Amino acid sequence: MKISITITGLELEAELDECTTSFAAYNALPCESSVNRWGDEIYFDFPIPAVPENLKQTMDIGDLGYWLEGQALAIFFGSTPASMDGKPRAAVPVIYMGRIIGDTRVLRDVESGAVITLKTCD
Repeated sequence: MKISITITGLELEAELDECTTSFAAYNALPCESSVNRWGDEIYFDFPIPAVPENLKQTMDIGDLGYWLEGQALAIFFGSTPASMDGKPRAAVPVIYMGRIIGDTRVLRDVESGAVITLKTCD
């Protein structure tokens, strides 16, 4: 399942894994929210039905994770305040949902408050 992500003029694509949370996210699209930054992670409100599955705390660059308690989707593109050895690390375990296709370095210029839009790719 591919999705389109637009943030302040930047356009990215992501591939979602086939898990319950990813299907719920895909079915909730389109959506629009505003992002928050936590180091080289952006996250935004995205309330969907989710169950604990595919939980990870140490992520790879480009990974998408869903924070159950905060009902937020996160995109990891570098070190976070919780990182060890330079790898992205979530504050708590998140549901691994998929990954960005392509270079995520463009996200370094995204500031808190920027509008993010997610849509399905046809």
